[in-house]
Amino acid sequence: MKNSVSQHVCPHCKQPITANNSSQNLSEVISKNEDEIVEEIKTKAVKATMKAIRPLLDKLEEAAKQQSQEAQQSTNTATPDFQSQMQMMQAAAREKMKMRELKVQAKMRNFQGKIAKRS
Repeated sequence: MKNSVSQHVCPHCKQPITANNSSQNLSEVISKNEDEIVEEIKTKAVKATMKAIRPLLDKLEEAAKQQSQEAQQSTNTATPDFQSQMQMMQAAAREKMKMRELKVQAKMRNFQGKIAKRS
């Protein structure tokens, strides 16, 4: 009977791995290709993470679009046009001027009353 040793091939360096020296070869392969292995693990982790959170990102994007549209609609309906803004400001200015005139008239009457009492 022949001693059959199973042979595996390293996917990175294509070296045969036997049962006798598998741990030695494995550590050599890992040390030689450590950067590649780490990069591959990172890439797979990022892909898996993105696949898992993709539905959440899509929902978030949709909600942001909807909120943006609602904000645009509310500003369009809430903002009066230039002409109506101008009329409102003019009316407020007229009211303010009337109030000042009334205060000045009241002070003038008060002052005239004081002068009349002294004479």
